[in-house]
Amino acid sequence: MLSTIVLAASLALSAPAPGCMTVVRPVAAGQPLVAADVADNGPCERGADKTALRYASTSGLAFARRDLAKGDVLPRIGRFALPEIRPGQSLILRTQVGPVEIERVVVALQAGHVAGKLFVRAADGDVFPVAVKDIVQ
Repeated sequence: MLSTIVLAASLALSAPAPGCMTVVRPVAAGQPLVAADVADNGPCERGADKTALRYASTSGLAFARRDLAKGDVLPRIGRFALPEIRPGQSLILRTQVGPVEIERVVVALQAGHVAGKLFVRAADGDVFPVAVKDIVQ
């Protein structure tokens, strides 16, 4: 089975360096942050809200403790805690077998990193694991 990947992401699994991140799109309280929610801000020009995030050791993700607005400044966290896919996100799974290419709309049931796997639910209710590299959106 051959697969195509169109999902671009950083695989830097490093510890957080000193500095800050800026929220680039709103995140509701209780939701996990994903890589597209924040941008590296370099050194902190103004104080970062160190209480805005909580780290869940069971999932390895950072969650918003409160609603985060565009422009909020947060302490920088490691990229390992910022997956590319958010639970509940609608995705397209692409599979190619020989000359046949199949695309199927699925919904992520958990957060996912490019190098990992996650469970998804298809429109017909089937739940199954997929490699994130097989996701095109």
